[in-house]
Amino acid sequence: MIFSVVLVTAVFVQAISGLLNGNVHTDTTRSPDGAVFHQTLAQLVVELDKRVNDLQTKVNALETEKHDYIVKNTQLETEVLTQRLKQESLQRMFQQQNASLMSLKTEVDVCRTLSFQLNDSLQNLTDGHEKLKSNLDIVKNFTILPMKNDINNMQGHISDILAAQGSLSGNLSHAQNDLHDLYAHVHQEKPGFTAYVDGSFDATGTVILPHVYSNFGSLYDPNTGVFTADRSGLYGFYLGIECVDTGTKIVDLVRDGSLIGHAVCFPQAGLASFGSTFSVHHIEKGSKVWAKNAYDSGDIELRGKTTLSGFLISS
Repeated sequence: MIFSVVLVTAVFVQAISGLLNGNVHTDTTRSPDGAVFHQTLAQLVVELDKRVNDLQTKVNALETEKHDYIVKNTQLETEVLTQRLKQESLQRMFQQQNASLMSLKTEVDVCRTLSFQLNDSLQNLTDGHEKLKSNLDIVKNFTILPMKNDINNMQGHISDILAAQGSLSGNLSHAQNDLHDLYAHVHQEKPGFTAYVDGSFDATGTVILPHVYSNFGSLYDPNTGVFTADRSGLYGFYLGIECVDTGTKIVDLVRDGSLIGHAVCFPQAGLASFGSTFSVHHIEKGSKVWAKNAYDSGDIELRGKTTLSGFLISS
């Protein structure tokens, strides 16, 4: 709209300029009134030309502002898409965790049902024992000798029942302990970590990765690069390295100084190289796991894609 007004005004100014530059009748300009009219038209042309320039400046400013709005809108759309993808990922993780929790809840319900059944069986045995004791008291009131053997047999059965009752009590205690252990296992957080390096460095001994993405249980020390197990169990460890320069580099994954895996890379001039290893081992409580430089054929640096991860699989 503003551009159209500017265009029309410019055409009008050109028309008046044409009149002033030769299209005005000579008799008009010779008369005093014609000279005044000519001067007035000249002033009007200057004023209109100034306004046209002002309007053109505003049009240019509006075009620039429009372009800025388009760029900002594109950035906002990109950010909205990124947030939506993150939300979908978190929702999938939540669904997986919920499914695991429901499975564990089912196991707990089964154990609870078994405990109730054992309690009912124990109560039935106790009631039977009380009935047998009552019957034994009745039999004792008779003086018939042949019944003594039956009484002795009944006492033997009673002893067996009492022994079975003790065994069931022990089984019930074990079941209750198992339920307690299962509950503790379900609600116990498993240790795990992922560490990385920001930038590049030349590792000559222990590979110390000072930054962590996660450190559940705080068992990885970013100052020393060492993971210390707080419980015995089956653990998984991953080591990935990125190398630059030229040559061969080997980084070992060790447990208490013993080799459990190694990663190798062969970088060339101007081309990075990657190597990795994944190892599953039984780790005792108090054992330590770390990465260390084993071989370097030259001045080879480790870069930012170098990571070390570990986690408890089962205990």
